[in-house]
Amino acid sequence: MASRRVLSSRGYRLTAKTMGMFPKGTQFTNMSGHFADKYYPMAMVEGKEYSRFRTNPETRTGKSTQRWVSKSGRTSVGDIDIRYLGQHFKLAYYSLEKNSLNFVIVLSERAQAIFQGSFSKKKFNSADGQLWQPLSEHTISKRKKHKTTPVRMLQEMGELLSSIKTSKPATSGFSHMASVYTDPKAFKATRYPSGHKRRAICYAAIHNEGSQGGYSFGKYRAVRRQFMGHSTYFLAFSNSIIRKYLFDDVFLTRKR
Repeated sequence: MASRRVLSSRGYRLTAKTMGMFPKGTQFTNMSGHFADKYYPMAMVEGKEYSRFRTNPETRTGKSTQRWVSKSGRTSVGDIDIRYLGQHFKLAYYSLEKNSLNFVIVLSERAQAIFQGSFSKKKFNSADGQLWQPLSEHTISKRKKHKTTPVRMLQEMGELLSSIKTSKPATSGFSHMASVYTDPKAFKATRYPSGHKRRAICYAAIHNEGSQGGYSFGKYRAVRRQFMGHSTYFLAFSNSIIRKYLFDDVFLTRKR
C-alpha cells in the first residue's frame, strides 16, 4: 500500500513531500486503505488515465452504470458518443460541485499547516516572511519566574500553536468558504508550573498584529510576531492543484 516516502492506491500517488505540507496527523486514506475522496484529485499522476465508477449524478447515491475516465494534464476530454453526452455534462456538473468543495477544504488544511510552520521557523511562513524579534529580557525573566520555557517564541504553554484550526466549510451550490482560525477555547485559565495564576485570554491577535494593530500588554507595546496571513507558499500550492480539482477530475470520458 505505502512506504514512508510514498503513499499510493489504485494508481493515485502522494509523496512524502506533499503529505508533509499538511498538519500532523492528517489521514489521507479511509478505512479500506484507499485515498479519502477529498484527496483523490491531488493524488492524480500527470498523464496517467484513471478509470472508475462515479457517483450517480441523478440520485447522488450509488454508482454510475459504467466507468468514466479522467486524465491529469489532458487538454481535451476526447470523443464522446452523442448517446452519453448528457451523462457527461451531468457528471461534470456534479464533479465540479463536489471538487470545488474539496478544493476549499484541502486549501484550508494546507493553510493551517503553513501557519503552524511559522512557529518552528520563527518567522511568518512565507518566502517574504521576516524573522521574529527575539524575546526581551523582561519576557525571559517572567518565564523563568513561571518555570516555563525561556526561549521558545510564542510557545510558552503551547496553547497558541494548538489553537490554530480549520472551520467546517460553509457551502451553497458552487460557492464555498472555509477559514483557518485560532480557537479561543484552547486558552484556559490555569496555573503556571510555578503555581502562579494565569488568565484565559485568546492572545493570538495581540501577537499576530502587535502594536501596529493597536495592541499592548498593559503598559508594554506588543511586539508583532506574525504567524498568520497571506503566504506565498499557500498561493503556490493552490496553483499546483487547481487544475486537477477543477478540470482534470471534472471533465470525463466514458470508458470504452
